[in-house]
Amino acid sequence: MSGDLALGEDQRDLAAMALAFADEHTDPAAVLAGADPLWTDKQLAAAGDLGLTGLLTEDGGGTHTDLAVVVEQLGRTGCALPIAPVALAAGLAESAGLRPAGLCVPAVAERGAPDITAEPAGDSLRLSGRAEFVLAGAEADQVLVLAHTAESSVVAVVDTKADGVTVTPRSILDISRRFAAVALESAVAVGWAEADTTTTREAAAVHLMADAVGAASRLLELTLEHVRTREQFGRAVGSFQAVKHHCANMAVDLELSRGAVLAAMRALDDEDPVARAFAVSSAGSFAGEACSRLAGLALQLHGGMGFTWEQPVHVFLRRIKTDELLGGTPRWHRARLLELTGANR
Repeated sequence: MSGDLALGEDQRDLAAMALAFADEHTDPAAVLAGADPLWTDKQLAAAGDLGLTGLLTEDGGGTHTDLAVVVEQLGRTGCALPIAPVALAAGLAESAGLRPAGLCVPAVAERGAPDITAEPAGDSLRLSGRAEFVLAGAEADQVLVLAHTAESSVVAVVDTKADGVTVTPRSILDISRRFAAVALESAVAVGWAEADTTTTREAAAVHLMADAVGAASRLLELTLEHVRTREQFGRAVGSFQAVKHHCANMAVDLELSRGAVLAAMRALDDEDPVARAFAVSSAGSFAGEACSRLAGLALQLHGGMGFTWEQPVHVFLRRIKTDELLGGTPRWHRARLLELTGANR
């Protein structure tokens, strides 16, 4: 990678530090055993001490590119720590002048689902709606809800144990992280402010893609290691031309995805909303499918072993497929690109 898409020396150092931290705080055996929770408050506090969860705050002094560099390493190791959502919530809350207490993560309605609505009631604000997949939602003390009143977009802090709030842990395809559904029924916000929620939604999508790129890079490493050492008919399977072609296609998908996501990261730190929207949905339309395609080839090239529970291939495949769907599907992003270009008018 070169030119404007190259990481600086500081970001390469940040990536190395994040990889070492995530590797230390990830237990693959616990993931396969279905342990819950997969992380502790002490581990999240350690991430905070390193400045990872406060990167987007003024004191943290980081950028979305910095955070995505960290998130890629979480995906590469299969780490369950909710560093990205905590960092996103901290940055958005600070910019909106809000002060959440305890562990706070964003709660956002999925693309295509009804928005969460906010209705002023005297001096209070009441929220109704659902966010189906909130990372670390069951562990959170508060959620930062992205909602809409009749006139504007708002961000609101809601206690997860307040009246009208129901948090339900969910079992989904991804077994390396924990998600929960958050339902709001006329729940009263602790604090709120008008805010640009579009940027936060775009940022959440890009960080999911960065996570998928990290998981895909690990799958490519695992696959290359396997085909170099696994023999068939007295030869390493990686010596067969068809296997070489598949590995080359995986490497191309990975590098193109990484480039698209890095361009989107940079666009998040730019103030041009149109350029940002193009970059985010360009990455979303390509990287989601490409990483999933890579994961499918990784599974095939592992042969029968790839289908066994003990092999980590399925753990990363599940994570990539989840990342592909939660930030907006590739089809959704392509439709958005058509909207942006006016091609469907």
